[in-house]
Amino acid sequence: MIIKLYGFDWMAYCERVMPALARWIIEGDEGQAHELYQQTRCAQEERFVPYIMAHLSSWPRAQKFVRQLPRGQQALNTYRHLCSAEHFTALSDRYIQRHPPQLHYNEEALLTVWGAIVTDYCLRPLASPQQLDQAQQGASKEANLSPANTMEISIESTAQSLSQATTQSVEQESGISIGRHPMQLHMRGWLATCSVRAMALFELLACGRRCMPFGYQAGSPFGSYIGYLTANELEQLASCLRGLQAPDKAQAELDNALFHREISSQEPAKATRIIDEVTPMYAAAFLQAISFAAPQKYGLICMIG
Repeated sequence: MIIKLYGFDWMAYCERVMPALARWIIEGDEGQAHELYQQTRCAQEERFVPYIMAHLSSWPRAQKFVRQLPRGQQALNTYRHLCSAEHFTALSDRYIQRHPPQLHYNEEALLTVWGAIVTDYCLRPLASPQQLDQAQQGASKEANLSPANTMEISIESTAQSLSQATTQSVEQESGISIGRHPMQLHMRGWLATCSVRAMALFELLACGRRCMPFGYQAGSPFGSYIGYLTANELEQLASCLRGLQAPDKAQAELDNALFHREISSQEPAKATRIIDEVTPMYAAAFLQAISFAAPQKYGLICMIG
């Protein structure tokens, strides 16, 4: 599974997304949450679901789930903490909080609604406008060379293919990959040699240390966000790593190959290292993500899928 980082618009999340969900979950007023969701890519895709199956779409299932939530005073207090970005963040560390705020049980549909809104309203590219323009131009050229220009395919289909190719290419360029699981363990070990705080912040971002408000579902298109850093936390991380140079990638690849050779040998018990001690191959990409997001006053959010 690929680990990917995106810029996280913390202000949009705090001031727009979570207040809308709070009004829905706490007060029963779904208007603003529904308005946000209707503009998302997920909602647009679900409009093509046959009418007879419309009740299986994410929004009606999430509606049903929210209506059935307990409404006692203790439950409402939990929802208030859960739907306040600042309060939830302060209580979300699994390592120190025995009972972080959470719903009685997680509902996949509500997680999808939350993730779809976050994807469309809070994700910010970790690339310059010039890089995004190049991605769009490349996608356009690729679409024009495809068989979609044959007589058998309608003009509408061609336009849709071009739009999808451009969107997918830009999305791929807008995030930064830091490798496949469990590469984040390599990164965590490397950061621990530089700064304990940097290691802990990375654990909150990419290692599952931070509880997510409506859960985490690996591989889900909109539910696979495993952690985030606020703008302030990212500023702390950038400060910890200022001036740090990434390991040479060629040497890191060699070290990684040697480690896997050790553990796949006939006597893996005699291996002298643990996985956290392997040199990270994607440290430069990680530092690039920080250097681009921090000056923009963004946080970072991590998806594994």
